[in-house]
Amino acid sequence: MDFAFGDPETLADFILIGTLEILLLVIGILFALRINNWNLKRKEFQQTQDLLKLLIKDINENRDEIERDINQGKGMNELFKKVYDNKNQIDKVSAEDIVSALNFSSADYYFFAQSPAFTRLENSNLWEKISDELNSKIHLVYYGRIGIIKHRFAKHVEYATSCKLNYMTPNNLFDPLLGDEQKRAIVSETLEDFLHYLYLIDYSVETQVKYWEDTIVIIDEVISDIEEIIL
Repeated sequence: MDFAFGDPETLADFILIGTLEILLLVIGILFALRINNWNLKRKEFQQTQDLLKLLIKDINENRDEIERDINQGKGMNELFKKVYDNKNQIDKVSAEDIVSALNFSSADYYFFAQSPAFTRLENSNLWEKISDELNSKIHLVYYGRIGIIKHRFAKHVEYATSCKLNYMTPNNLFDPLLGDEQKRAIVSETLEDFLHYLYLIDYSVETQVKYWEDTIVIIDEVISDIEEIIL
C-alpha cells in the first residue's frame, strides 16, 4: 500500500499516517462539496437574475400596451369633445369627425394583455427570493391593476355593442354604400340618441385613461424596485 506521507515503520507511524490520509481525504471531499455548493448557489443566483429580467420585460410589454391605450383614449376624448361642444350646430362638425366618432362609439376593443412569461414565473421559486413587499407590488400590478383594466375593457365592450345593436344597426349606419355626408345627415336626424352613446363611451374612456395613467405610475415604481435587486 502506498501512503502519501511515506511508509510507516511502526504501528504508531501507521496510525498517524492513516489518520493524516483520512484527514486529507475528508478535507478533499469537504472542499469539493464547498465548490459544488458555491456553483449551485451561483447558478441559482443567475437563474433568479434571469427571471427578474424576464419579469421586467413582461411588465414593460403590458406597460407599452397601456401607454398606447392612453394615447388612443385621449384622442377619442378630444374628438368626442369636439362633437358634443358643437351639438347645437352639428353641421359645423366635419363629416369625417362624425364618422370617426361613430366608429369609436361602436368599437369593441379588447385589452390584449398577454403575460405568458408571468405564467411561467408563477410556477418558479422567484417569489421566495424577493421580499414580501415586492411580491405584493408585483401581484398588485398583475392581479389588481391589469385585472381591473381587463374588467373595465369588458364593460366598455358592452357599451360599444349596445351602440351597435341599438343605434348603428336600426339607423342603417353599417350600410357600406353610405358616404360620410349621408352618415352625418342620419346623425343630425337622430342626434339625441347619438349623443346618448357618445356621452356613455366618452365617460368610459375618460375614466379608463385616468386609471391607466395611475397604473403606469405603479408599474414604473415596481420596475424601479426590481431593477434595484438586479446586478
